[in-house]
Amino acid sequence: MVSIGIMGVIVVALYGMFHHTQRAMRSNATQVDVMEAGRAAVDLLTRELAEAAAGRQVEGVNLFLALAGPDRTLSNAWFTPTQLYQPVVQSLVGGEAQRTNHRDGVFFLSQFNQEWTGTALWVQDAANGVGTLSRFATNAHASMLVSNRLMSVVMRQPATNYVRLLEGVIHFRLVPYDSAGRAMDWRSNDYAGVQLAVDKVASETRAAFVSNALPAYLELELGVLEPQILEQYKSFAPGSAMARSYLSNRVGQVHLFRQRVPIRQSQPIYAVN
Repeated sequence: MVSIGIMGVIVVALYGMFHHTQRAMRSNATQVDVMEAGRAAVDLLTRELAEAAAGRQVEGVNLFLALAGPDRTLSNAWFTPTQLYQPVVQSLVGGEAQRTNHRDGVFFLSQFNQEWTGTALWVQDAANGVGTLSRFATNAHASMLVSNRLMSVVMRQPATNYVRLLEGVIHFRLVPYDSAGRAMDWRSNDYAGVQLAVDKVASETRAAFVSNALPAYLELELGVLEPQILEQYKSFAPGSAMARSYLSNRVGQVHLFRQRVPIRQSQPIYAVN
């Protein structure tokens, strides 16, 4: 009986150790998958954003940044009624501080020889705060830059025409910086060729760089939710209080990526006053 009792204790201890080891292995595998996908997306975005170019058209938009809602086209999403935009707020571990997860949309021009490309990025299907980072790009002749025709074409593309880059994106934000290393937002000084306004729903900046203006840098922020947490979150009704409460307590399952992207074709840009 004593031998059986000792053996039972050993088996229980071994099972517990095996269970915790298996959980750790699964957690590590999940983190590796998320890190690989996130880094691949950041690498792609870094290379593309660095190639942003100025079309040098009067009032022509070279780069446009704004909060984007969950509508079917980026044009509608950027100008969706503010009450439809509901960012996910998460409480940070070990304190009362909170992080607001925003979802930006971006349009920018790039050039190769005589051909221009209009590219747009935004987080689709994000009615519940988490969606898919998607990309659309099309080539055009320089004549399409007049009156922002290329931008209009890109922004009016339906969501089905976008290439899906990364699932489970809870945070996608781009912050422009000037040549002095200062963040350019609606509270900062004026800049030549730059239109800065505030999206009142979240006090975030809407920025349009026109004519020959481009920021010196763009700071890219990307937050990706772990797959198993995303699947559990999908079981809740989209936008419900229970869903947001569940997600607000899962800040540890969001992997954040940040990259400072220098704009190669940017001219020195400083505050006017």
